[in-house]
Amino acid sequence: MTYTKQTKEAFIKECNAQRKANKNAWVFLKALVDDKLVEYKAYQTWVQVLRVDGIRYDSGMDKSVKEFNAFLENVFAWEAA
Repeated sequence: MTYTKQTKEAFIKECNAQRKANKNAWVFLKALVDDKLVEYKAYQTWVQVLRVDGIRYDSGMDKSVKEFNAFLENVFAWEAA
């Protein structure tokens, strides 16, 4: 399977764009983010599954948009190699 290559900033932007475009639907994204395999499943600001190279993260439910963005920024806060 081929995944789109994105920077972490572009992936976070895509997560927000999809959240806004799909207000009452699940969003599924897969990409290579800075050469790390990322799989994302979310409903509005609830990130149910976010896998980065096999490590799973979840945000918990009922987050504000600010908390949603802070969660994504925290997960993708690795240093450039």
